[in-house]
Amino acid sequence: MEKRKQYDFVQENPYKDIENPLELAKKLIQEEKHQEAILVLQVEVKRNPASSEGWCLLGQLHADNDEDEASVACLLVLNILYLIIERI
Repeated sequence: MEKRKQYDFVQENPYKDIENPLELAKKLIQEEKHQEAILVLQVEVKRNPASSEGWCLLGQLHADNDEDEASVACLLVLNILYLIIERI
């Protein structure tokens, strides 16, 4: 059985100290600055692992960039979050 891939975060993220990463990521997406938005969303989901919106946007950006493994890793996290919420 194949081991599930975990999401690989950038080690040296220049956005690690920003405030309101989700808001900034949405702005960057509107400006079509997708690589920057990915870095900002990584900050969002590291700070708030239960951020379904953050994981969803991150997965979509990876899918748009044909980064399938990263996209699937994000979707797996979303699936886990959904299962947890369903049990509450």
